[in-house]
Amino acid sequence: MAEISIRPAKPAEAKELTQIAIRSKAHWGYSQELIDIWAEDLCVTSASCDGESTWVIEVDGQLAGFGELLTQLAPAILDDLFIDPTFIGQGLGGRLLQHLITLARDRGISAIEFDAEPHAVGFYERYGAHMIGERPSTAVPGRTLPIMEIRLG
Repeated sequence: MAEISIRPAKPAEAKELTQIAIRSKAHWGYSQELIDIWAEDLCVTSASCDGESTWVIEVDGQLAGFGELLTQLAPAILDDLFIDPTFIGQGLGGRLLQHLITLARDRGISAIEFDAEPHAVGFYERYGAHMIGERPSTAVPGRTLPIMEIRLG
């Protein structure tokens, strides 16, 4: 059986996490042109791997995905949640999201908000998220992103 662990991201992993984000976004069938437009937003910096915000999920020691939760704001912001396509469908996204939700609760956060990948709305709804609005994409004219919220009450 595979060993699955969740831990804070290390600054030296930023480049590999960026590649996971790009592969994960491309998994939805977006064109290379769109991936290139989003490249800056998909970039993980070593500064975001600060031991507080960005968490990785590993399978047998291999990076399988990551999530970034900004808890300095109210509500907290789920800034990223990406699983490498090799591992999609194995429940890792849910485990990582549940970890981030627990982390937010432990830090006294009452809600998490985020702009969702439109293809992933159903995934987030399974974990208690609901749509609270839409926001125009800053990168792609005419595209809107669902704004979602998870209440932690």
